[in-house]
Amino acid sequence: MVSHINSLRVKALLRAGTALAFGVILNSATAWASEGHKGVSGFLPDPTSANFQTAPGVPDCTRFDVLRGDMTASSSTMMVRMDSGCVVPYQWHSPNEELIMLRGEIEAQFLGDNVLNLVNGAYLLIPTGKPHRFRCSSQEACVMFIAADTAFDIHFVDHDGKSISAEEVDAATEKYAKEEWGS
Repeated sequence: MVSHINSLRVKALLRAGTALAFGVILNSATAWASEGHKGVSGFLPDPTSANFQTAPGVPDCTRFDVLRGDMTASSSTMMVRMDSGCVVPYQWHSPNEELIMLRGEIEAQFLGDNVLNLVNGAYLLIPTGKPHRFRCSSQEACVMFIAADTAFDIHFVDHDGKSISAEEVDAATEKYAKEEWGS
């Protein structure tokens, strides 16, 4: 039991170290770009310059900018923007997702679990096939990085984990926007 707890502590420290290193790298890269180093592949010096696009089947209040890779064919890194109040209903994906919050506050909930409140700098690993939902709960838009380890897909499900149609996604989006999420 003690070794399991120590293992969890080590993993938490490694994740915190990764997030810290990511922040240092991002700050260094921003400084490097401001010195005139342009044309670097996979580099976004200013998140406000992201080219956010809607994606088929995803609520329009959520938009993506693919920074690396081809999200339909391979691993990729994306910047995702959710408008204030935006809800994305329960969904699962084939890839593992790593999420780092950049701005705003998101309520995230895995199917059957408590709500997680994600704020600036928060890290969340979403395992392959694990249904989850999001709500941007801040007054400002929510912005995050998401890295997917294989081609990105999206499968919407209901509270029971059963697949739902596009029409049901719209209804679930409206419903989840109004209801109180369990904590």
